[in-house]
Amino acid sequence: GLAHENEDNKIFIAQSGAIPKLVNILRNGNETARIRAAGALGTLAENKTNANAIVRSGALEPLADMVAKGARASQREAATALSNLSLGNNNVQKKVLKSLQGGAVLGIQGANRDNIVSVRARLVELENYDEDP
Repeated sequence: GLAHENEDNKIFIAQSGAIPKLVNILRNGNETARIRAAGALGTLAENKTNANAIVRSGALEPLADMVAKGARASQREAATALSNLSLGNNNVQKKVLKSLQGGAVLGIQGANRDNIVSVRARLVELENYDEDP
């Protein structure tokens, strides 16, 4: 895609107003559109400035919902986006944790539930899900 390997394109796409539109698709689109929007946000989230804008735009709740309740393709793309966001600053990390109810949404129990490293490791596992059987 346009942004995968090009940092300038990630910034340009975000500055052109794409993030709120993608979040709207996450909230209101069909499954295929939601998967693609999550994938695009995951790519844009590789840039720290974009990560802050994605969090501010309200993407965390629908992404967490996709991880919790979506088909494997939805879980995979949403997990990638959340994983990329979890690499952001401490404030972004805390918001990612909160959106996932600690790690409870991911099935993480006990002391590791509020550990960003444990949550990120589980997100990476979900990123590597195979296609639906």
